[in-house]
Amino acid sequence: MADGTNIRFELLSERHEYGRFTSGHPELDLWMRKHAKRGNEAGLARTLVWVKPQTPCIILAFGSLSAMSLERDEELTRANRRQLPSQLPRQIPAVLLGRMAVLKNLQGQGLGRIVYEQMEAEARAAAEHVGAAFLVVDAKDEGLKDMYTRFGFTRGRKAKATPSAYPTRLLLPLKSLQ
Repeated sequence: MADGTNIRFELLSERHEYGRFTSGHPELDLWMRKHAKRGNEAGLARTLVWVKPQTPCIILAFGSLSAMSLERDEELTRANRRQLPSQLPRQIPAVLLGRMAVLKNLQGQGLGRIVYEQMEAEARAAAEHVGAAFLVVDAKDEGLKDMYTRFGFTRGRKAKATPSAYPTRLLLPLKSLQ
């Protein structure tokens, strides 16, 4: 599984059995069952799923992306702002890496990294078409925060100043992904 050669990703659709997805994290499973499809249909997010070609209805993993903006003065650190040209608007466009999960019995086999890397590539492609300065993630817990930090994410200003609001919001300049 770790090399990803026997799986493919595609946009979540009616044919996928999203109601049966179980990651071991009830809030992620509930989000998949109740919100992923609706978010796709409403144009609020795009949820990609990973499947095996021989069983294309069974979701092995998923990840979602959506557009967002960051408040320049409230959320960007001085280091974040140095990544951008001067004279910035107050709202900085970004891509939110939303929910991501792997089927419980496949965890620990490298699929999570494959999902992250593809979602990063999708965010980079989206930024090329519509313009976005950062990839943003609100890590679910400290373990995930540490993982994203290893991928180069850093805490934004708001996360440092008010830990209760977005305590694990992390930013990665999209230019660093090129």
